[in-house]
Order: sequence, then structure tokens, then C-alpha cells
Amino acid sequence: MFNFTSLQGARSDSAAVQSILELDGGVKVLVDVGWDETFDLHKLKELEKQVPTLSLVLLTHATISHLGAYAHCCKHIPQFTRIPVYATTPVISLGRTLLQELYASTPLAATTISKDSLDELSYSYNSQLSSSESSILLQPPTHDEIATYFSLIHALKYSQPHQPLASPFSPPLNGLTITAHNSGSTLGGTIWHIQHGLESIVYAVDWNQGRENVYAGAAWLGGAGGGGAEVIEQLRKPTALVCSSKGATKPALPRSKRDDPLLETIQSCVANGGTVLIPVDSSARVLELAYLMEHAWRKNAAGEGKLQSAGLYLAGRSIHSTMKYARSMLEWMDERIVQEFEDVADGPKKANGAGDGGSSGKQGGPFDFKYLKLLDRKGQVDKLLAPKAGGEDSVGKVILASDSSLEWGFSRDAFRAIVSDPKNLLILTGLPTQPADGSAALASTFYRWWRDAVADKEQQGVDASRTGVVPTAP
Repeated sequence: MFNFTSLQGARSDSAAVQSILELDGGVKVLVDVGWDETFDLHKLKELEKQVPTLSLVLLTHATISHLGAYAHCCKHIPQFTRIPVYATTPVISLGRTLLQELYASTPLAATTISKDSLDELSYSYNSQLSSSESSILLQPPTHDEIATYFSLIHALKYSQPHQPLASPFSPPLNGLTITAHNSGSTLGGTIWHIQHGLESIVYAVDWNQGRENVYAGAAWLGGAGGGGAEVIEQLRKPTALVCSSKGATKPALPRSKRDDPLLETIQSCVANGGTVLIPVDSSARVLELAYLMEHAWRKNAAGEGKLQSAGLYLAGRSIHSTMKYARSMLEWMDERIVQEFEDVADGPKKANGAGDGGSSGKQGGPFDFKYLKLLDRKGQVDKLLAPKAGGEDSVGKVILASDSSLEWGFSRDAFRAIVSDPKNLLILTGLPTQPADGSAALASTFYRWWRDAVADKEQQGVDASRTGVVPTAP
């Protein structure tokens, strides 16, 4: 028997995930140290209470909702860095760049200790606080500190059972074995299999059944990309399955049919000289969108489409590092990405450069961008969106900018620059969450407005796509 406790995520609309699996013998496994866009320190109180009893930590995805509090815990919670942490190589690399960008972008991440918390912790200097002082500022982790914290994480590969180390204050693990499997939704994202005695636990949160441009489907089925006929042995008939329903259903339409409406909407906007803003996360899901946009522009340039005249940009403080890591981790992606890379690598070997001559629209490797320009400084974004001297700018633009919540990163700055012009367009690529405390992010507010507008326009028989905000499935 084991006990499952959700510290964050379950029974609420918050995207943050923190879960405790307590196994026989007092072994405690923490799965994820997620946060949400509010970066509220009070949401980490239960986690902090658990730290002195934890045996190990598992991380599933390189997203704020799964590891957003990791650097904070390492810096500000005693003993946390003594707990062994396990994740796949992409989660480590992309998680590092994600949190480095987060702490460089938003003051919200520089959290505080409230006066109530100081009373609880019996700080000796609490009596020195005046009644007007409500909190003490916690200094955020530096760029180098974040790199150090992520270097402590033990890297794992898919489908390789591993017997982890235990923290100094943990009871014996008694042969505990962990195995990472592909979750399909992010690069390096993980379905965990935990074997402890007779317990066989599968932990699958935020997984994707469908096959995408960059990511293979979840590895429930054997074979490359989860394409086998039977459920792989380790995931078959577990004694317990901890699972979210997100991504469990394959889309009704094939990928191309889902991508086409998005690209048509973008083309319609840029053809009129408008600017399209697509808020994206700065690590995991951004690779799928970057690949989709770059290859759409390549294909469009090979024909007579209108996209090639529009500028295409990807803005994020750590975006160069993210793309560098992506190019070095092709083996973690769908097999078609690997094949595309190999085709490009073999191109120079063909006599006189013979081949497709660019007719297929795929010039360069999957992440060797010809049309997508990377922006990593605020000045570059400001210059791009600044009004042009001499009149209205008639050249359309498409900007993918971090972060998807519109609460931090370049997406918020870009939105402020384009919001006053009705010919511009905001596209939300996911369904924003509404935290239980009502502290909605900007993207969540816009989605709610869009949803209400769609309901009104449907009653009036008006095309809902003309409301200015178009959410699409990630």
C-alpha cells in the first residue's frame, strides 16, 4: 500500500503540480515542484513542511507548472539541496534556461517572507520589524546559482530502470526502482514508473497521446514513438495509476487539418499589415510552434503564398540557449525529426548537390532557421514594434514571445505595443487556467472574455473567429 497526497494541482484549476507518494517503510517521493504565474510563497508552505522527510524528487516536465519552484526551494528551503533529484536530460537543460529567463524577467519571482511566517519560524529578529513592515524580501537565485542547482540533478534516459540514491534523512529505499518513459507532450517529458516491492506505480501527468511535428506520442505502446501494438511491459497492469486526463484523447482531426486554420488566420492578419502575437512558454512547447512556423514559411516561399513577405520572430531572454539545446537533443524527438536532420546532413554528399533543390520547402535542418529570427533583448522587441517614421507600417509580423501567461517575459511588452490597433491579433495556443484563489493571469482574463464573446456572437449568428483572440489546442 502507498499514500498519494497532492500538495498542488488536484481539485483546483491551478496548473501547478506537486505530489507526494509515500511508500511502505516511510519512503517519500516528491513528484514535481511546480508553481503558477502568481509565484505566491504561501503555495509552497505544505511543500516546505515535507522537505525534512523526503527521500527523493522526480521532475516530469520543463515547465513552470512542474518545476517553477525548484530554484527557489534550493536557495531558500534548508536541506532541499541534500535530496537527490532525477529528471531526463532535456528537462534539466530546458528547465535551467526556463528559470534563468523567469528570474531575469519578472520581479514576482523575487518572493517574500511574510510577517506571519516569521512568527511561525520564531525568527529572533522578528521583534525588530515595525508594524508597517509586512514582509522581508527574499533575494532571487542568480543566473549562476540556477545553473548550479540544475547541475545537481541526476540525468536519466528513457526506458532504463534506475535504483536512485536516498536523502540523508530518508529510511532505506529497499530496492526502489524508477524508470522514465516518454510522455509525448514536451521534450524529455516523463511518465514515471516506480517499482517498490510489490507496488508497481505509474505516474502520468500532462501526457499527449497524439503524434506531433516535434514530439512522438506518449510511450504507452511499445516501439519507436509509441507506435507498437501492445502496452510496454513496465506500464502494463500497474497496481496503481496516477494519471491526468489532459492529452489522453487523440484529436479528432489529423495534425495538418488542425494546423491549417491557425496558419490561415495568421495569413489573413499579416496580409492586412497586422501583427500577430502568440504567447508561448520559453522551453518545452515553444519547439513545436517554432518548427511549425518555420516550415510553414519555407513551404509558403516555395509557392506563391503571402506569408513569406511577413516577418517571423521568436522572442525570449534565453531563446538562443533553448534552441542550442534543442539542436543537440534530436534523439529525444519524433523519429521524423531525426530523419529530416539526416536527410539534410546527407545532402552535401549527393553529386553536384542534387536533391530536392528546396522544392520540398525544407531548406536546412529542422531547427536551422531561415525565416524565424531570434530576439533575446528587450531593445530588439521594442525596436521591432515601434511605429515606423513616415507613416503606417504595412509589413505584417508574427511574434512568438515568452511567456504564455502574459504575466512575464516579452509577450507582455509586445501585447502593450499592439493592443491599441484593431488589425492586430492575439492567439492563445492553450486553455489558460484560473487559480482557485481567483488570481487570474492576463491570458486567463482574455480567454474568459473571448469565451463570453463567442457565446454572444453564436447567438447572433456571427463568425466567432472575428473576436480577435483565437485559442488553439497545443
